[in-house]
Amino acid sequence: MQSLFQILSGAIGTLLFVLLIHGKIGTYPPSLERSTHPLREFLEAMSVWFIRFGSVLYAMLAYRYDLYYPALTLGNVSISVQFILVLLIPPVSEIGIRNRSLNELGFRDPGNRLPCL
Repeated sequence: MQSLFQILSGAIGTLLFVLLIHGKIGTYPPSLERSTHPLREFLEAMSVWFIRFGSVLYAMLAYRYDLYYPALTLGNVSISVQFILVLLIPPVSEIGIRNRSLNELGFRDPGNRLPCL
């Protein structure tokens, strides 16, 4: 269990780190434009959330006695189904439903490597 000192020092350290990085990197990027279909985006976000929630709930109910979560084993590495869902569902839904490219989703070589580092 963490003490109050540990929690406060972690919070203060995080704030100091953010202020230091903000001063070194510069200002934040401009805000995104407002959504033209907020209800559609809300329903998409809720559907992704329900798929992830359902996968965790299924594992809790179906495998509660074995303490086992479904996973794919590749050699010595075990990759859980939940991890795959978290990584794949949002990009696949954006590429499949909205016809966006990986470049638009942010998967590109950074122009300025300092923020990346």
